Amino acid sequence: MRVDLIKTREKNPGIKMAALEEIFGCGRTQISKLLRNKDSIMSLYLKNVPGSRALTGKMERISKYTEINGLLYEWYTLACSKKIFPGGPQLIEIICERLPCLYGYLDSRGRRTFKLNQGVRKY
Repeated sequence: MRVDLIKTREKNPGIKMAALEEIFGCGRTQISKLLRNKDSIMSLYLKNVPGSRALTGKMERISKYTEINGLLYEWYTLACSKKIFPGGPQLIEIICERLPCLYGYLDSRGRRTFKLNQGVRKY
C-alpha cells in the first residue's frame, strides 16, 4: 500500500490529498508521513526488506533470554525437520544438556534469574 501510494503520487503529482484519502482509505497524517519518508521507503522496497521496523515505526522487542531462545529455536526446527515433535519435558532436557551457561544469568543479588519452567511446560 505504501509503495502504491508513492507511485500514484509520482504518476499524478497534481493529485490532491483528499483524492489520495479516498483511494487508499487512510488519513492525511499517514499520507503526509509516507510522502515525507518516500525516499527511505522506496530504498527499503527496492532492497526487498520485508516488514522493516523502519517502515512501521515500532520498537523492536528484545527478549531477556535471546541466546536461549535462539538455541532452542534452532534445535526445535532441526527436530521438526526429522519428524520429531518435541514437548515441554524434552525442551527442558535440551536446555539442561546444551546450556550449562544458564547459571550465568544472575541478578544483582546473585540469584539465578532463569527458571527451567518459564513457559516451557505449556507446550
